[in-house]
Amino acid sequence: MTTSCYLDAMDRGHKRCAQKDWRAAVIEFTEAINLDPTQANGFYNRGFALWQLAFQGKEDPELAISDYTEAIRLNPQYGIAFANRGGVYQFQGDLQRALSDYNEALALDPDNSFALFNRAGLYKTIGDTKRAIHEFGEVIKRDPTDADAFEGRALAYEKEGSLALARDDRERAVLLRSQT
Repeated sequence: MTTSCYLDAMDRGHKRCAQKDWRAAVIEFTEAINLDPTQANGFYNRGFALWQLAFQGKEDPELAISDYTEAIRLNPQYGIAFANRGGVYQFQGDLQRALSDYNEALALDPDNSFALFNRAGLYKTIGDTKRAIHEFGEVIKRDPTDADAFEGRALAYEKEGSLALARDDRERAVLLRSQT
């Protein structure tokens, strides 16, 4: 019975997320956690909903970090939880912790494009343009239609002074966005 109720609460939480009703999603995932606090997914998903609220200024980002941390404690191989916690740390300006989490996410799951894209952006932010350019390039290799990766690499090229390459990437980003 508890497993069925847990899965029902998780399903309702996912539906609320699809509707971008983050507060209701938090309530549903909290119910799932109360039913089975040993499941990393409940904490991960509630952390995700809390993160969305934090980006809107409607919740404390530390709550999302706490849930991601618990998901990782329950499942130390949970690469996407590391990547998302890194995103919250980056949002807070804690770039060292963000970088550490992105590195761990990529060590666990080298195909995690979210972690790779965010790590590239972090490198751009701290002025490591060579790494930023390389990593945005890796994201583009994985998905040549990723306009944001072209834009990010263009900004890194600009910082480096490679204006022609920056212009080319920016034009590509504009073209890709016009096709969607």
